[in-house]
Amino acid sequence: MTLSFANPTRDYDERRRMIRFLGYDGFSRIQFLLPVAAFHGGKSPADWQTQDYLMAFDRLRSRILEIARASYGRKGRPTIELDLKAIGSSLQTVN
Repeated sequence: MTLSFANPTRDYDERRRMIRFLGYDGFSRIQFLLPVAAFHGGKSPADWQTQDYLMAFDRLRSRILEIARASYGRKGRPTIELDLKAIGSSLQTVN
């Protein structure tokens, strides 16, 4: 099967400082976790709010899904935390 992202829903987990989103491999649901530090080089601006992170995710969705597909292909687990080292600076943005 091929990993798909039919559900565009994403949410911000403030406690863990991650954005959660789902992918599907056939009938299997795969949860992805993206550390929000990916958007600002590991530094967390105090003025960023939930909506800022979700908007940054939406602006970079195609690149994030590309990274998620590559990560799933290597790991194949039901929950995958995307690695900041693998992402590098490709998602850094400004508010």
